[in-house]
Amino acid sequence: MADARDSLNALEYENAIAQAGEVIARYDSPHERYSAALVDPLLVAGEAYMALEQPVEAFIAFERAQSIARVNHGLHSVEQIPSLRWQAKALMALEDYRGANDRLETAYLISLDRYPENSPEALAATLELADWYAEHFHVFFARMLYDRAYRITVALNVAVEQRVRILRQVAWTYRMEFYPTRFPGKFRPSTASFGGHATSIRFGRLSAANRRSADRALMAAADLLDETESANPALLAEVLLELGDWYMLRDRKERARETYVNVWNLIDETRRDEVFGQPMVLYRPHPGNPQRPPEPYDPTPHVGFIQIAVRVNDNGHVRAGPKVERSVPENLLAIKYLRQARYARFRPAFDDGELSDNGEAKVLYAFRYHPRQSGAR
Repeated sequence: MADARDSLNALEYENAIAQAGEVIARYDSPHERYSAALVDPLLVAGEAYMALEQPVEAFIAFERAQSIARVNHGLHSVEQIPSLRWQAKALMALEDYRGANDRLETAYLISLDRYPENSPEALAATLELADWYAEHFHVFFARMLYDRAYRITVALNVAVEQRVRILRQVAWTYRMEFYPTRFPGKFRPSTASFGGHATSIRFGRLSAANRRSADRALMAAADLLDETESANPALLAEVLLELGDWYMLRDRKERARETYVNVWNLIDETRRDEVFGQPMVLYRPHPGNPQRPPEPYDPTPHVGFIQIAVRVNDNGHVRAGPKVERSVPENLLAIKYLRQARYARFRPAFDDGELSDNGEAKVLYAFRYHPRQSGAR
């Protein structure tokens, strides 16, 4: 079995599958087909199939590994967690997001049941599911798990960098609640992950209390970095930049300016132009893809884009009427993109303590469209 694992680590995937298959074949009898010794070679074979972009074969191996782990160790055993996580990855590759979500939630609930509340294993499982929810913009569910994970990090006294990452993610969920860059889809989280109910999850507009919670999360992250003995000015600058951007989105210009001054002093001079040299998009509402034209049209969607030039004031708002600079296809009716560009929000250009009141910026929209077929009237 060590040979198969060595081949996998050496990126020799075909050899790993063959060597794992030899081990599996030894147990191909009615009395040994559920032997616990099969779990590891099945996982190795599945991982090799994933590396070869064969997720169907990988999923079959991972599912069998889980079944054997449950037979040997119990229905809710922690030994099945690795195979559940790999099943989720295989299902993601197959674009079965609902199935992947079910596996990750199951792994989380088993960890919650079998490990102590404030344990490294519980922390890893909580962060894994929180990151999954965040990746798919289920921000309310992600926030609850990040809050839970942060309490575990405090109890375990983990490294400051990990606690800072969680606090930044908490703040990100508040920002996405009010300024979403996309909306959740593909699957619905199960309330079983939250004790069978989600009554504390409030869906609706961002309240003043939520705004302050986002402030507190980022300020707590900055305080943690200030207090640590091994200073990390680059990470502190990133946290403060996020805080300044959050102030700018909320039209708190003076607080944003003061925070940007701190960032300006922390970052290297060579990076100041990259960060502050021109307005940076913080929020860009997207009107969606153009409507399909009358038939006949090409059923295969094409990728197009439209680039809009704007001027930005020192509040981060568009100050002058946006205009189309480039468009593919050229005859695209761009009115709805121009309308949405007016509501884009920016980090203004900034130089030595002053926010620019007349910065130039570009807003790029990408979309899918169906061109009319040649010869159609």
